[in-house]
Amino acid sequence: MPSSDDVTRIYVQIVNGVNKADSTIPLDEELSALWDKISKEVAEAKAKDYLFDIPNDFPSVDPVDPALRLRVAKPIDTSDGGNSRAGR
Repeated sequence: MPSSDDVTRIYVQIVNGVNKADSTIPLDEELSALWDKISKEVAEAKAKDYLFDIPNDFPSVDPVDPALRLRVAKPIDTSDGGNSRAGR
């Protein structure tokens, strides 16, 4: 089942005019079908002159390694039994 992030990323690309073939989202069978469905709905809404509100902070369209998102503090050096104030 597609996540809400998948839906948002696909929606943002479609509204911005990105073609399915040019998408940076890796589309499996399920996401490809979702793309087609959202694309049809967006086309119908545009035909009715609806406006689209694109969120200010939406997920990156390119997958990011979760390890790159984490900021880990430098571990405290306890090799001296914790008596050193260095690294604190």
